[in-house]
Amino acid sequence: MMNKQRGALLIFLVILASRCNSPASPDRIASAGLTDIATIVLDGNQGMGRTADGHPYFFGYVKNLGPAAAKNCQIIYRAYADTEETIFLDVARGYAAHAGIIDPGQRVYFEATFSSLTSFVQVKRFGCQMIWENVHVFIDTSPPNPKP
Repeated sequence: MMNKQRGALLIFLVILASRCNSPASPDRIASAGLTDIATIVLDGNQGMGRTADGHPYFFGYVKNLGPAAAKNCQIIYRAYADTEETIFLDVARGYAAHAGIIDPGQRVYFEATFSSLTSFVQVKRFGCQMIWENVHVFIDTSPPNPKP
């Protein structure tokens, strides 16, 4: 029985990994003509666990493939009780780099915990989304204020 449950979890992870694509994939950015923005993607395998008080969570890494830094990177998982994603169960939110800055090429860890869910068993489908802000650096080239 345990092997069947592990097999089902593995299938969930494969489906989830294929569905949790960055809204700013490199192809989408190039086709829109955007430059100098962060491109955050899942990097490597995601894992599933349970907190000390029994709540399920996802963990893994994201990586910035873009030429600019990102901040406030949020990974959002939605759990549904049906495959059509019409019966919503719970949402888990995690912040990569503790919502700090992710530099170009940097890989950072995240965890996203469900607050109401008590088991992955009741979940038939997951949805995943990533949101972040691009960091823009402004350099003040104005002359310094003269001394009075």
